[in-house]
Amino acid sequence: MQAGQLAELSGQEARGFLLLGTLHNNRLNRKQAIQAWQRVLQVNADASGLQVSADEFLLTFGRVYLQEGQPQEAIALLDRSLAIRATAETQTYLGEAFEQLGDSERAVSAWTRAIEMHSLSVKAREGMARTALQQQASAKALEWLRPVLNQPDLTSSTAYLAQRACALAGDNLDAASWEKRVEELRSQEQRHDMIETGIQRSPQSFWSRAVLAHRFAREGNAVQAAQIVMMLLKDAPDEPFLRELARHLERGTPLPSLDLIPLKQF
Repeated sequence: MQAGQLAELSGQEARGFLLLGTLHNNRLNRKQAIQAWQRVLQVNADASGLQVSADEFLLTFGRVYLQEGQPQEAIALLDRSLAIRATAETQTYLGEAFEQLGDSERAVSAWTRAIEMHSLSVKAREGMARTALQQQASAKALEWLRPVLNQPDLTSSTAYLAQRACALAGDNLDAASWEKRVEELRSQEQRHDMIETGIQRSPQSFWSRAVLAHRFAREGNAVQAAQIVMMLLKDAPDEPFLRELARHLERGTPLPSLDLIPLKQF
């Protein structure tokens, strides 16, 4: 059943609009997602009985408002989510909403609570570092960042803050090193974003299915990965990415890098 059809069924309107908004959000159509999710709360004010928990829905809805530059609306939803279940993630986004409003005091308060809940909350530590840099406190900024700088999932935004802190401190050697790392991470992130956009636009395309097989393999789901790879190899038996992925599944060789995917064909 389609999301629109579900939204028209008596008693299922909220679930249908939730699904419709989720589809829009997955396609980066955030304004349409907001409109659909507003309908959810119109017919189900407490967001109960949905496909996801109420606190999770309110968090996601608030985050989309934040992405659209509407922090006041985001705060109202994030506060409701926190009243149901307090999490470091929700506190972090609440801090970002206050930051958008220019309320640094309440932003810091929210980020502090997030870090108390989860010491390696990256976005909360980034927020604290940004605040320290605004106060010209480079050492304090680095102190906030240091626990997450060696994490394997380091992002360009964290590395850039480290670069700024080192530059502010006059440590030109470390600043240059971080600048190089920022460029590397941004390149990786841009590639990842292009792949994600391609999957969202054409989930059944050849390369979308190839990435799905890669994810199955990475998660240890070798059976489903192999099924997809076998079908794709029939159409492209000499494709290097698929051949390496097949070898990984058959012989346990290293998982191929997504860098092998030709983005122009994606």
